[in-house]
Amino acid sequence: MDEGRPAGNVRFPKGGVRQPKSLVPITGMPTEMTYRDADSVVVLGDGEFGPVSIAVWEYTVGDPADWTTEFIDLLTVLTRLTGLEEQQGDLLDRVLASPLRTKQNLEQSGVYWPAGPQDRTVRNPITALADESTLDLQ
Repeated sequence: MDEGRPAGNVRFPKGGVRQPKSLVPITGMPTEMTYRDADSVVVLGDGEFGPVSIAVWEYTVGDPADWTTEFIDLLTVLTRLTGLEEQQGDLLDRVLASPLRTKQNLEQSGVYWPAGPQDRTVRNPITALADESTLDLQ
């Protein structure tokens, strides 16, 4: 891990000489990606990103079979998501048409609100539901 880099943050500090930036924004769907060695820039469609060293541009991991499998997985996920759009729209419509639940409504239904740090103990919600005979979740 680099000195001073917060855990979980892969970016270089703002203004650092190694920080890749969007130099020219992409304004349309890119159809090609090239590398311009003269100024260490990746050209993606009409957009430009840099600085990107030639070592980064030429870096490879795995083989074409790995990339093919990952691309097929990505296409599969996107196909599944687009196949659910109508159902997701119907669900959103039902949610939006439902009455708004307030804190008071939820409390009347048996929802418990923590009053302080001592209330942060994880409880088994299934056990809690079984103990609450008056709880109406419908």
